[in-house]
Amino acid sequence: MTSVRSARITAIRLCFNLFRGEVNCISAICFLVLVFVFLSMVVSMKRTPTIMTSLEHARLNWKDLEKESENTILIEHEDGNVYIAFKMKDSAKIVKHLKTGIKDLKQSRDLMSETRHVFAENKFSNMKKVNNKTKGERKTGPDDRSLENGHSFPLTVSSHPYNINSKFVCKGVKELSFIVVVHSATTHFMRRSSIRETWANFKLFKRHSMRIVFILGKPEKDSTQALIEHESAVNKDIVQGNFIDSYRNLTHKGVLGLRWISEFCKQAEIIVKVDDDVFLNVFKLMEELESNFRNKTRQIWCPVRNKGTSQIQRKKGKWKIDESEFKNMTHFPVTYCNGFFTVITKDIIKEMYEAARVTPFFWVDDVYLFGLLPDKIKNVKHAPLMNLNLNEKDAIECFESKDKKCHLLVANAHSDGIMDKFWFSALQQYKTLAQKYSKDGLFV
Repeated sequence: MTSVRSARITAIRLCFNLFRGEVNCISAICFLVLVFVFLSMVVSMKRTPTIMTSLEHARLNWKDLEKESENTILIEHEDGNVYIAFKMKDSAKIVKHLKTGIKDLKQSRDLMSETRHVFAENKFSNMKKVNNKTKGERKTGPDDRSLENGHSFPLTVSSHPYNINSKFVCKGVKELSFIVVVHSATTHFMRRSSIRETWANFKLFKRHSMRIVFILGKPEKDSTQALIEHESAVNKDIVQGNFIDSYRNLTHKGVLGLRWISEFCKQAEIIVKVDDDVFLNVFKLMEELESNFRNKTRQIWCPVRNKGTSQIQRKKGKWKIDESEFKNMTHFPVTYCNGFFTVITKDIIKEMYEAARVTPFFWVDDVYLFGLLPDKIKNVKHAPLMNLNLNEKDAIECFESKDKKCHLLVANAHSDGIMDKFWFSALQQYKTLAQKYSKDGLFV
């Protein structure tokens, strides 16, 4: 609205003279440099418009514009440019249509632009490395072939990866036992709230310090983004990347997490990665930290999928892999993790992130993050984790059992309210450990 207020407005035949034949439509189109669509719905003259963009690719029907607009004005700007502005009715269908089309077009252009930027950046980096070698050493390696074949790299290795960055989550904590990185979907507000209020409420614990951060992409709806920004302002634990939050973009999300830790939480001794539908028995985790995880190097604990044992799906299904990827292979050639819960030593986080700069993108995040990247940096050990349960019903029966102690470290918590249920059951089952690691106020 600022540019509109600063313009010298020439009032020329308001309303619909343009469409009554007094001004030839074809002549008007020739002078049309930019068309702005103003949403009057809840928008006052002092607010920034919902959409302010060029509609040069939009197919506009002049009759629809005449029918659905309240007012039409010509605006002559100080630089000599002339604009036609339509103030649309609240019920205008064309606004919804254009808004969806513009958003999809913009997202597509942004994604393509960012991918080209990252591809060029990594190609230049690789070419520098090749050119620095002696002539006898200049052989085309796998990275060079991947670049020549047009493979891209994760968007989150680019210059501007963060849309929201809670960079102070770990600041001021000199000795941080572990950072929990939660991969969360944009609309899962209740899950994030439940996690904060239960097992990830770091204010409850003693002996070991922990922090939590939620990694998100960008939502489809502007209203969802507004809620996320409010959530971030209140909790200061959201990290959001500049990519659309979708299943095929989980690798971007994972690399963003690696980058954020290496830049803003270097002091964390152990990195715990979970999905937002996972309940973590944090008291058992702290016990494991003291007995098993501490003082280890170059290690990943997880549900391990050994090299050559996981079949590549080629025909159909959620994990269908194109024939051009892992060409002529029937099984994945690296050891990797089922990534819903992993524990990683801090010494390989930055290395894994740097490896993403030269490891061509693969959309199956478990294989890429916990297989291809560790394989690239070498000498990483995958160790199995026990006592994991993805059956929600069996897990709640285990935690609520009075006959025997439940030894589960993690459990699936997909249903509404189940996270709280697990938490209170764990407090009873692990009361001794809970009192050992929690502040006294938890049991008052």
